[in-house]
Amino acid sequence: MVGLERVTTRLVEPADEERLAHMWPRLSPRTVYRRFHGPVRSFPATSVHRLVAADHQEYDAIVAVVDDEIVGVVRYECDRDDPSRAEFALVVQDDWQGVGLGGRLMDEVLTLARSRGVTTLIGALLAENRPMLRLLQRHVPGAPLRLHDGVYEVAVPLGSDPPRR
Repeated sequence: MVGLERVTTRLVEPADEERLAHMWPRLSPRTVYRRFHGPVRSFPATSVHRLVAADHQEYDAIVAVVDDEIVGVVRYECDRDDPSRAEFALVVQDDWQGVGLGGRLMDEVLTLARSRGVTTLIGALLAENRPMLRLLQRHVPGAPLRLHDGVYEVAVPLGSDPPRR
């Protein structure tokens, strides 16, 4: 790994299904636990298929690609009852953590969701997930965090202005 100049980000596409499935074994148990809030042993093929079948409006994802391998993904999914609100989730492969890729993906999903009419992104992260907490504080300063049973719920308001760093 060198740096972010090697990374291309783009919208997910159906051809990414195999690449996403291959990313899973490269995630450490700690990263899996932090992303899924439990010791998930495998990423079901149905979940991978759903991720790549994004409608690019109410459900979308951005992948980070290096040398034809996906090393990170961020996605959002609109609430069925209120499409102005969407849940987001982000994961970066371990050897690409700490170099700014998570922040880049976060900025891109904020911009993408805003362009699609989303006004609030909702996320849940473990209180012990300090790297993600720092990322949120840097990329969406002031976003309200509510702690409940060891999990922070964050509601990121999306205005018409680009995300601040």
